[in-house]
Amino acid sequence: MKELAPDDVEALFRINGLSTFTLGFNQMFCLMLTHFHQYPSEGVVVQYIIYSNQLFNLLVTLAYFSSSISGKMKGMTKIEAMKYNLRERMQRDNLRYQYAIGQDSLVSGAEQVENEGKHGSTVPESEASKPVKTFHRMVENQIKELAGAPEIDLSPFSMEQKFALRKELFIKQINSFQEATAV
Repeated sequence: MKELAPDDVEALFRINGLSTFTLGFNQMFCLMLTHFHQYPSEGVVVQYIIYSNQLFNLLVTLAYFSSSISGKMKGMTKIEAMKYNLRERMQRDNLRYQYAIGQDSLVSGAEQVENEGKHGSTVPESEASKPVKTFHRMVENQIKELAGAPEIDLSPFSMEQKFALRKELFIKQINSFQEATAV
């Protein structure tokens, strides 16, 4: 199934308008012919369904052309897409971070086994810990940019706290976008 896009809202209203002015008028014309020629009408329920359908299509078309409903719906679709993308990004980043931690612990454990018999040797910083540190810097930079505070020190916080803070800042950004589309 195709993901919903803001242009789908526009297409929905345009197709409804096309349906109202082409197929709908043809249906109404046929119903009027039936009525004027006084053909026996056994399908009264079908006629009422056609009338109510045309009335609904006409109201939707009028709502589209006389109000900003479609613009608001497009804005809501964009907001839902932003929330979905945020959720997917947060899950993907969390999985990548967990993978980096796993790789770091595997390499560090192997280096510790190699250096166990040596006296006075310290385990040097491994190459595997670089992705973990890079990940911390990336999240810290995003938080600083979203918060508009490049001078704050985020090193005392755990990665879970950084993730939570980054999520709240992204949600704040989405909410401000939502307020801008409500105008």
